[in-house]
Amino acid sequence: MFAFAFLFYARLNFNVQSISSDKENSTYLKALINGWQALQKEKDILILILPFAITNLFYGISSIGLPYFATQYLNRSAMSYGGLELASSVGGLLGSIAVQHFYVKDNKLRLLIVICLILSGISIILETIIAPIFPILILLFALFSTFWISMMNINFRVLVQESFRPNLLGRINTINSSIVNCMIPIGSFLGGIIVKNLGVLPAIMLEGIAQVITAFFYLIIFIKIKH
Repeated sequence: MFAFAFLFYARLNFNVQSISSDKENSTYLKALINGWQALQKEKDILILILPFAITNLFYGISSIGLPYFATQYLNRSAMSYGGLELASSVGGLLGSIAVQHFYVKDNKLRLLIVICLILSGISIILETIIAPIFPILILLFALFSTFWISMMNINFRVLVQESFRPNLLGRINTINSSIVNCMIPIGSFLGGIIVKNLGVLPAIMLEGIAQVITAFFYLIIFIKIKH
C-alpha cells in the first residue's frame, strides 16, 4: 500500500520555496523544544491543540471497550468487531472524499470544525444508546462518527497549516503529534480500569461526550478570536 501511494506522490509537481531557517542539524528533541516555544508564542493554536489532545485521551479509553462492545451487542464472534472496524474505516474514507466539497476558509473553517466534532460526538453517544434496542444500527452510527471526525481532522490540519509560517510547521506538527500520541496509551490504560469497573457503555459514551464538550469549547474560543 505504501508503494501504491508512492506512485501518486511521485507524480506531484510543485516548486519548493526557499525558506530561511537555522542551519543546525535538526533532531526530534530540538524540534520538540522549538515547537513548544512557538506554541507558547501562539496562544490561539495552543488553546486549540490541548483540548484536541484530551479528546484523544478519551479515544484511547473508548478503543479498549470496542471489542467487548461489538461482541456484547452484535454477536459473540470476531466478525462483530471486524464489522465495526470496517464500518469505521468506510466512514473515515467517505469523510476524506467528501471534505473536498466543503472547502471553506477563516471563520467558516472554524465553524465547520465545530459542527463536525459535534456530529461525531452525537453519533458516538447515539451508538451507545441504540445498542440495546437496535444493535444493527451500531454499524451505521460508527460509520457516521468516523465520517465526521475524518472531515474534522483534515480541516483541523488545514487550520494549523494556515496559522503558521511554513518554516514553523514541522516544529508545530512535532509537538502536536507528540501530545496527541502520548494521550492515547494513557487513555488505553484508563480504559481498562473503566471497562472493568463501570462497563463498556460508559467507556465509549465518554468519548462522545468529550467530543461534544470540546466542540463547544472551540466554539467559544472561535467567537473570542473573531471579536
